[in-house]
Amino acid sequence: MATKFLALACIRKERSYGDLSPRPRYPSMPKYPRGVSARETNVEGSEAKAVFSVMGMTCSACAGSVEKAVKRLPGIREAVVDVLNNKAQVLFYPSFVNEETIRETIEDAGFEATLIQEEGNQ
Repeated sequence: MATKFLALACIRKERSYGDLSPRPRYPSMPKYPRGVSARETNVEGSEAKAVFSVMGMTCSACAGSVEKAVKRLPGIREAVVDVLNNKAQVLFYPSFVNEETIRETIEDAGFEATLIQEEGNQ
């Protein structure tokens, strides 16, 4: 009887379909751009801040969609969207992404965006 269960267990393992654990659809963005070490990104003045005026947002879901779209870009360190003041503040690495690309991404999400200010990190 024991050999019968052992044989069934072996057959079951042969038909294994691999790891069925759920995987995230999108891999999370590392804190620094791919191919660049954390030490290289800590160079003084290597990140910049840009503030955009974002028109057309009416709720927090709108702000969330803008924030999610911007964070998917390579080289984004942080993105914060304020729906009440119609602004988006983005910290990014200028060697990987520029203000125009960020603005176009916000507009691709369905909102009007205008660069208000830009400054380097001191």
